[in-house]
Amino acid sequence: MNVCPSLIILFLAASFVLVFSFVRGGAPERRLGQALAGILLLDLVCDAFSGPMSDYGWIHLWIDLLGFAVMTVVALRANRVYPLVLCAAQMVKVSLHVLCLALARPSTFVYAILDQAAFYLQLAVLGLGIGMHAARLVRNATLYRDWSDEPRKA
Repeated sequence: MNVCPSLIILFLAASFVLVFSFVRGGAPERRLGQALAGILLLDLVCDAFSGPMSDYGWIHLWIDLLGFAVMTVVALRANRVYPLVLCAAQMVKVSLHVLCLALARPSTFVYAILDQAAFYLQLAVLGLGIGMHAARLVRNATLYRDWSDEPRKA
C-alpha cells in the first residue's frame, strides 16, 4: 500500500490537535476539533472509495459545507475571535469546490494545494487558539466564559 507522506503528516497533526482540544480546550475548541476531525475522516473515507481526484466533487462539497455550517454556529456563539478565521478558511475550501465543479478541467495541482493549505491553516489556528485558551485560564479562570450567551461564572 502506497501512502503519501503528506497524508501521514496531516493525519498526525489533526490527531494531535484533536487530543489537545479535549485535554486543554473549552467547549468551542472541542467542537471545532471534532468538526475538523470529522471533515478529515469523511474526506479520507470518500477518497478511499473513489480516489482523491475523482468525480465525487459533490460529496466533498457537501462535506465541507457541513463543516462550514458547524464552524459558523460555533463562531457565532463562542466567546473567542479565532473561529472566524476557521470559517474563512472553510469558506475558501467551499468556494474551491464550487469553482472546480463549474470548470470542465480544473488544475489538480492548484486544487490540492488550496484544499490542503486551508486545512493546515485551520489546524494551526485551532492549535494556537487552544494554547491561548489554556494560557487565559491560568491567568483568570473565573472570569472567562466559553459561550457568549452563558452567564458569568462566579
